[in-house]
Amino acid sequence: MGKKRITIYDIAMELGFIATYASRALNGYLSIKHETVTLVRNKAAELNYKHNSFAANLLRSSSKTIGVIVPHINQSFFSDSIAGIEEVCF
Repeated sequence: MGKKRITIYDIAMELGFIATYASRALNGYLSIKHETVTLVRNKAAELNYKHNSFAANLLRSSSKTIGVIVPHINQSFFSDSIAGIEEVCF
């Protein structure tokens, strides 16, 4: 088995903060002092913390992901349609 994934809770515990405070520091809230943000980000880098976008999307109830189902991707019409959808979304 692999190593346990580092979470915001791990960072907060290492620094003696609550998880909410560490999360706000990582997300750049203006109410958190710059020194604290730097401290939390340095600890996150030291622990090799990776942002879990799946967890964040669950919390927000929104993923900003679009699904497209096509019968044959290799047909010109469908690949052109997907390219157009991608262009509009960006």
